[in-house]
Amino acid sequence: MTGFSRLLRNQARLYTGLWLWLRRTTDRDSRENRPLTATRGVLALPMAFLAATLIEVAVLHLVIPWAWLSLTLAAVSVWSLVLLFAVVVADIAYPHYLTGQEAVLRRSGRVIARVPLDRIAAVAVCRRYNQTATAFEDGRLFLAGPDGTTADLTLRDPVTVQIDSLLPSGRIAADTTRISLILDDPTVLRTALNAPADLRPDRRHRP
Repeated sequence: MTGFSRLLRNQARLYTGLWLWLRRTTDRDSRENRPLTATRGVLALPMAFLAATLIEVAVLHLVIPWAWLSLTLAAVSVWSLVLLFAVVVADIAYPHYLTGQEAVLRRSGRVIARVPLDRIAAVAVCRRYNQTATAFEDGRLFLAGPDGTTADLTLRDPVTVQIDSLLPSGRIAADTTRISLILDDPTVLRTALNAPADLRPDRRHRP
């Protein structure tokens, strides 16, 4: 896949995610998959930019004498804001999710790791504030949000993590047995681990 086609696909995924968010749903709302949501604190940044953009548009309308230029700059500002919202809400629209066999971890709609449930030794509710974004430090993967992380996963055997990024500093390719992530309710994952195999999400009886 060429760089341009990859860019187009990423843009399409972001705007689809924005549409899902506006509809207050995710791409994994089904009997087969149980989303592991992480929404707290996510919208603080885009809401601040929204307020700033509205003020900017109003000021531009007053100080620029040419209507065409004022409208063009306003359109660029609004488009930038829409793109910002699409990027920020991607992890809400495309959350981590559980199947009957594994926990699928994602960033911006892209799968970065698959963790078989039988490899998870423990799920601990644990607040960490040392990371507020995706990072790999001292052998631990952080899938953090603006408020840090809320759950620690300890694995019996390592899993492979693969994160692509336009910036070399954002790329991660490593194996790990320790994962810290932000979840609204970490007990959902713990409950799924304790459930009998035939009651896990994709093995439920369909009516």
